[in-house]
Amino acid sequence: MIPPLLLDVKPGQRILDTCAAPGSKTAQLIELMLQGVSGKDRLLNKGFVLGNDADSHRATILSKQSSRFNTGAIAIVNHNAANFPNLNYLPGTDSYKDQISSDGTCDPRLLFDRILCDVPCS
Repeated sequence: MIPPLLLDVKPGQRILDTCAAPGSKTAQLIELMLQGVSGKDRLLNKGFVLGNDADSHRATILSKQSSRFNTGAIAIVNHNAANFPNLNYLPGTDSYKDQISSDGTCDPRLLFDRILCDVPCS
């Protein structure tokens, strides 16, 4: 349970938890991200945790556990973290518009503020 504490998670950050199942550290990341945020600000928080696990059975367990987190700031995916794909914002969305720089260029890739990779022993 120490790795999430070392990430210095703040509200509004985008966090990738690469080996997330069964979910205790994922829950801790969500709590840290929403710490001190309440009411309307909690609903408008742009931060989220993307929980990933390469094993489909473990990802299913993580998905079931995520229902107890009581937030919409989490998504669960099942992918090999060693080959994690680029994720892009959809053109025309507010998040996409936020990526447009002052010179008019846009990097549509979703970039994470924090990445937790607590790989299990084999």
